[in-house]
Order: sequence, then structure tokens, then C-alpha cells
Amino acid sequence: MPSHDKLAPVRVERDTYARLRKAAEAGGHTITEEVRRRLAASFDRDDRDPALAKLLRWIGKLAFSLQADTDGPWHSDPFAFVAFRAGVLALLETMRPAGDPVPPEGLRLFSKDDNPETVGRVHARIVLRWQE
Repeated sequence: MPSHDKLAPVRVERDTYARLRKAAEAGGHTITEEVRRRLAASFDRDDRDPALAKLLRWIGKLAFSLQADTDGPWHSDPFAFVAFRAGVLALLETMRPAGDPVPPEGLRLFSKDDNPETVGRVHARIVLRWQE
């Protein structure tokens, strides 16, 4: 069995190396750090909820499909944006669990009287603040 103390160099295609170099320069770090960051992110994606991973794949395909049919990407063209939003909601609807939305006992930030739309919008604001 090979030793894991010394790792063999990894070979990548020239265009992949060029993309890694460009991303590393843009992020202000080395190519090695960029490879480590991207490799760790790929494991994070592997560890996430399978339903979320499926939804994210579908959303990516939706964005690609819409861009081929409209004047631009969903985030730069008003028509494409509205179409994309409707498509995301349609995809999400296919995953809706059966039953009525009943607040769980363990809500920490809200009371049981808050509706799920309010809870979702507030959490979206929290996520946006994390991005600042």
C-alpha cells in the first residue's frame, strides 16, 4: 500500500491549470491554496442534503436552459429573471412534502404564530447579511 506521507503531483489539463491560476490570482492566494479550497468545497457538496443537491442541479440546468432561450442570463435580463423565478418555484413545488405547514416546537427565532413565509424571508435577510 502506498505511503500517504508523500503525495504524488497531480496533473491537470492546461486549460484547467490556467483557470486555477486565474482564480488563485483573483483570490490573492497560491494555486495550491486554490486547489485545496476547491477540493474541500467539493467534499462539502458531497456532504449536503441529497434533496438540496438535486434541487441545486435542477436550478443550474434551468439557468442554462433559460439563457439559451432568452437575451441573457437570469440575473441581467428582466424577462429571464421573472422566467427563472417562476421556474425555480415550479421545481421547488415538485419537492413539497405532503401535509399542512405546522411550525415545529423548536422554533428559536419565532413564535408558533408566525407564518412560514415570514420565517423564510427573515432567514433570507440573515443569509444576505452574512454575505456582506
